Amino acid sequence: MSQSQFFLFVEGKHIDGFVHGNNCDLALSGLKVKHEVVRADEISGSGSGKTRLLTHYELLVEKRQLVSGFKGKTTVAIFFMDKDLDDIRGRHVNSDHVIYTAFYDVENHVFAEGDIQRAVAAACNLSPQRVREELPGGGVWQTRAAHYWQDWVRLCFAANVLKLHGEANYGRLSPLNPKPYGPPDAQTVSLFELRSHALARQFCPNGCQDWESARERVDALYEAGRQDEVFKGKWYAEILARWLMDLDSDIDRRALAAMLVRQVAGTMKFDSQWSRDVQAKILDLAMKAGFRFPKQRALESSAAHDSPSKESEPQ
Repeated sequence: MSQSQFFLFVEGKHIDGFVHGNNCDLALSGLKVKHEVVRADEISGSGSGKTRLLTHYELLVEKRQLVSGFKGKTTVAIFFMDKDLDDIRGRHVNSDHVIYTAFYDVENHVFAEGDIQRAVAAACNLSPQRVREELPGGGVWQTRAAHYWQDWVRLCFAANVLKLHGEANYGRLSPLNPKPYGPPDAQTVSLFELRSHALARQFCPNGCQDWESARERVDALYEAGRQDEVFKGKWYAEILARWLMDLDSDIDRRALAAMLVRQVAGTMKFDSQWSRDVQAKILDLAMKAGFRFPKQRALESSAAHDSPSKESEPQ
């Protein structure tokens, strides 16, 4: 039987447990609460990771077991999910026990909070000085990569929110960019846009207007510096891996993208606004479930002991 009191249900099996587990460590530090990460692929069922989490969440809601007590032991369930476009499509679950990423997925936060220069040097056995000379830090590289893919993001976003089942989707890398880390090919962009526009005219109630509105929404987010809300974070590692392969032929290419994500995650400090917000939500759930810091417990116990009982109160 598990001794854990907090169960963290996460979508992915590569980096989610590390990121969400670290936020939980920081949030519950001092409470002496044991937590356990449960991956979606460890839950019985079918479908994507998020589908399994949602199904399990609904089951716990039905059984009233998001917070449960058995033989004096309190357990709390928290579900960590990638936001994707759930908020825009009206799929966002409103619950204290469901915590979303602020960006498209957890990898966006990894690349926003991590030190990619240090991570690349470690992952590829390169001199830190060489990496600094070749790879801009401070979020510059991520911003540039996302802008190179803006045409692809427009197409994927429109296809997703308008439910256009065509060739543009978040599940594939951009076919518009001959080199993933470079600008798109204008002719290829035009061809994809023509086909996407045709699908919108055929299947959307307002056709051209809906299609243009979706694309304008992407542009507005980019202009506001909020491109990570619609740019899929998992793409960053693939783009960076392709760039590194072309930079140095001696770099070990085996599972390079996956290695890069882990290395970048290892440099995170978990002190961003999103991380602090997540930690606050976790701690709030712990407090509501009755967990207390040792000193807080002692003070509450003392106050309860010193307060007069109802029988001794004057009538």
